[in-house]
Amino acid sequence: MTDHRISYRWLGGVLFIGLFAIILYGLSCLYSYFNTGASKKDIYHADVAYFEEVQPHVTWINDDNNIEGTINPYIRRDIAKAYTSAIRALDISQKLDEDVALKEHFTLPLAHKIRTSLDTNHLVDFERVHLTHTLQLHLLSLDKSVVSFTDVQSRIKKKVSGNYIDDLTVYHINMILVDGRWRIDALEKTTPTKTLPEFNKTQLHEKLILAKGINYYPSATPWRAFWTEYDTVIIEKDLAIIKDLGFKTVRFFIPFKIFGGGNVDPLMLEKMDHLVAAAKAQNIYLIPTLFDFPIGYELDKYPMYDRHLEILLTRYDKVEQVLYWDLKNEANLDFEHLGKEQTMEWLSFIIERAKIYSSKPLTLGWSDWYYADLFCNQLDIVSFHYYKEVLQLEEAIISVKLNCDKPIVVSEYGMSTYNGFWPGGHTEQGQAEYYKGVEEILNDQEVGGVAWCLYDYGEAPRNVFGWKPWIRATQKKYGILTVDGNRKKVSIETK
Repeated sequence: MTDHRISYRWLGGVLFIGLFAIILYGLSCLYSYFNTGASKKDIYHADVAYFEEVQPHVTWINDDNNIEGTINPYIRRDIAKAYTSAIRALDISQKLDEDVALKEHFTLPLAHKIRTSLDTNHLVDFERVHLTHTLQLHLLSLDKSVVSFTDVQSRIKKKVSGNYIDDLTVYHINMILVDGRWRIDALEKTTPTKTLPEFNKTQLHEKLILAKGINYYPSATPWRAFWTEYDTVIIEKDLAIIKDLGFKTVRFFIPFKIFGGGNVDPLMLEKMDHLVAAAKAQNIYLIPTLFDFPIGYELDKYPMYDRHLEILLTRYDKVEQVLYWDLKNEANLDFEHLGKEQTMEWLSFIIERAKIYSSKPLTLGWSDWYYADLFCNQLDIVSFHYYKEVLQLEEAIISVKLNCDKPIVVSEYGMSTYNGFWPGGHTEQGQAEYYKGVEEILNDQEVGGVAWCLYDYGEAPRNVFGWKPWIRATQKKYGILTVDGNRKKVSIETK
């Protein structure tokens, strides 16, 4: 018996060691897989969609006097596209300190010159993105194979050793057509005269801004599903309900990726056009809230956000039904995970670009009142969200008024009527009393309010609210109407 026990123990030890070795090998393989996959430069290869999506703003000004006749707009477009992609490849190569698609965009001698100038020892942490190009054509050869032009003012955002820098540069460019592809053959940089961006004059309709409003998703398709499952009949019916309830404004959300990012989806624009028309039919004004579910605030992504802004804001700038733009919902919640400095720099950027593209008032919907004075001088309206005790709201509003002399809108407020398994619930009567207290303070302080929200929802998706069931249960029950459209006890004075 003893010999058998020793044999079993020995065999068990061998099996344990073998199993441990297999697990260790598997972990090492996983580590190797996740750390030796595609290199960073592969992600930015010239042929991937990244180069198509990250497009800066391009403007052609009057051609040089040497240019006779009309240049085919398709040739002009191809030249601009090749040039901006080449500058993009240059930016990425300098960021990663390695050759990323240089030979696809530059002639071999110039590509070699750039390659040898890269900081391969990584002595300086550097990245850069070109946001705008203003082009003036000087020469286009008769056979359309040589072009010379100047980028008279390229706006650049840099990050050098963690410090953000705004810059302007002039580029003098020669390009040649090689094997059907435009490549830069000469690139000379000079410093332009500094100019300030031209901002639109804001039109502020304070009476409407301070009118009572409601945050809105359809009851069956909230959050991300609003646009992917957009139903014109339901939208029109709900806007009629909102009008009957007496609300003058509707706040809604535009998810960045669902709308197509930097290449805004024409189908989504058609849906938003319908929403605008349906609101006009009910004499309701809209508060679009941009950049819902953003994809990060790295400099690489700035051109995508810029194109998104340009397309939406210029399209609806003269549309009366769009009252003002809420540029970002609860951006302060990104401070912890994406970095406060990085988030603030991005917010400063989109505010500046939005003022170029639109004459509508601008705001940011902060999650708490103590962030509300951020960017006060750059924004037209101060807005924050409030879900705390009613008694503290008046003090919060007074504090905001002392720090920022702009119209104030509490762009979300409300109370959930969830009262089930999880603790901390409220009844419909409690919700009604909460609304009554909030409304009295908003009226006394002459502050606008946009209630959260029109409907209860059958689902609160995990990809929005996470896995915690008590949070998702609460989020389903903030409506002043039930999922089926029945009125709760809430009464809001909207006149």
